[in-house]
Amino acid sequence: MPIALHWLASQPTPYNNVLFSALAQDEDIALQVHFQKLKWPSHPWREPIDGGFPWRCYGRLGGLDGHLLRQAWMRRREFFVVSGWNEPTMLAVMLLRIVRGFPVAVWTDTPDTRRRSVAKRYARSGLLRVLFAGAERVMVTGEAGAAILRDLGCPAEKIVIFPYWVPLPPLSSIPPLPVATGECEPVRFIAIGRIEPVKRFDVAVAALRMVVRELGPRAARLRLVGDGSERSFLEQQVREAGLTECVEFSGWQEHWNTVRLLSESDVLVHPAEWEPYGVGVLEAMAYGKPVIASDMTMASVDRIEHGISGFICRAGDVEEMAGLMKQLIVDRARMRNMGEEARRIAEKWPISRAVQIVKEMVATRPDARA
Repeated sequence: MPIALHWLASQPTPYNNVLFSALAQDEDIALQVHFQKLKWPSHPWREPIDGGFPWRCYGRLGGLDGHLLRQAWMRRREFFVVSGWNEPTMLAVMLLRIVRGFPVAVWTDTPDTRRRSVAKRYARSGLLRVLFAGAERVMVTGEAGAAILRDLGCPAEKIVIFPYWVPLPPLSSIPPLPVATGECEPVRFIAIGRIEPVKRFDVAVAALRMVVRELGPRAARLRLVGDGSERSFLEQQVREAGLTECVEFSGWQEHWNTVRLLSESDVLVHPAEWEPYGVGVLEAMAYGKPVIASDMTMASVDRIEHGISGFICRAGDVEEMAGLMKQLIVDRARMRNMGEEARRIAEKWPISRAVQIVKEMVATRPDARA
């Protein structure tokens, strides 16, 4: 009999839909996905859910999905995975399963340990102790997150490394990176994400200004893909820096067009002040692109070997980012070698690996089978 698996997620996303589709296609898993909402204002994807997996959206009454709570309370032999603990129904499902002694796991980004009041730290600590004690497994997106979970009191034996998952495009579909040096086309840098202060795209613009001043206006181009509250500020920054010919704002794009723009670029820059993981880093590496990312971008800390498959720089350090950009501009062969190494690392994380991790996790509990 297949394993009955319920997965609670915030919304359909292009990357999670890849995961759910792969799980649904496995004959040993009977998957049901429960979405909080179909769209969030910050991520207004319009692409249809066509991954071939069963799903439903919450039916709320008083802020809770009663149907899902009943299932969590009654279905002892089924396994629940809850993506986070900050939403009422997800938290209630976790607690109900724990009280009943039924199998449940939680999946989380790298927990943010910055800037919390004393009261919030104590309340969060108490809640997490309950969740860690009662959950079958605590899934976290990377090793950096696992270290924080251990510091927060999660038993090491319960932790499962489970990042986000992206498809690997065929190598034949990826335009090769340039290798020539000297007088040639500009290096095409790209930054992807919500244009909000925490993403620090202003660092990328300031770094580009330093590069252009030293190497000339044909040295590099920067495309910013996304939208958000800081866009007008960045547009003003670009005008004042005299970079209007070097920087392009593409606005919010559907995922299919975002990865097309990524494939046509040479290097991803990800200068975030804080990024609990960073799917864009994984996608860039899958497309064989070097990544220059901050040390507060957890996917870069997990996946990038500094100087080999990309660069990691100090968050907020404009001069360091500019210096790393210049290294790739003047040494195109190194840029191409880094891209090839990034792809090799990406190939170690195929979607089939995600399915196997899930199957091993749920199979450890005999009564998880329907």
